[in-house]
Amino acid sequence: MKLRHIFTSTLVATGLLFFAGCSKCSQTPEGAKPKADAQKPDKPNYGGISVKRVVTRELGKGSGSKTVTKTSTIKYKQTTWIYDPKKPANKGQKVNGGDDKIEEVKIGTGNVIRGIEQGVLGMKKGGKRQLIIPAEHAYGQQGMPPHVFPGAILMTEIEIIDLM
Repeated sequence: MKLRHIFTSTLVATGLLFFAGCSKCSQTPEGAKPKADAQKPDKPNYGGISVKRVVTRELGKGSGSKTVTKTSTIKYKQTTWIYDPKKPANKGQKVNGGDDKIEEVKIGTGNVIRGIEQGVLGMKKGGKRQLIIPAEHAYGQQGMPPHVFPGAILMTEIEIIDLM
């Protein structure tokens, strides 16, 4: 009887150790993405970086005396990426642009994200800028699935082709 009790206790302990050690059995293999996340963009770890306003960097001054104002109509080309400090030049997944497509918009109408409207102010025809756009000035906490995750910081390079 005592032998059966020892055998049963050993069997139970072995089973518990097996299941405790098998916690990785239900996890996704290293390097593989779960199917549910297959359509989601990679969400970078911003490492404590907090962007509260649009940050601009001049890439080219442009020419002429006219500058973009809050009521200007502009023609422009742009490329936008998810800002990712761990990627080369901080350019994560490309969101849109980069195809030399010229777009036209009247500033102040809300037809482009607020970060672009703010970031182009003061630019001249032919001018180029890089914009770092916080989520609050882009797609916010709702994002723009499947390309922009909620709370994403964006990086845009924009060129003013014409200014009216």
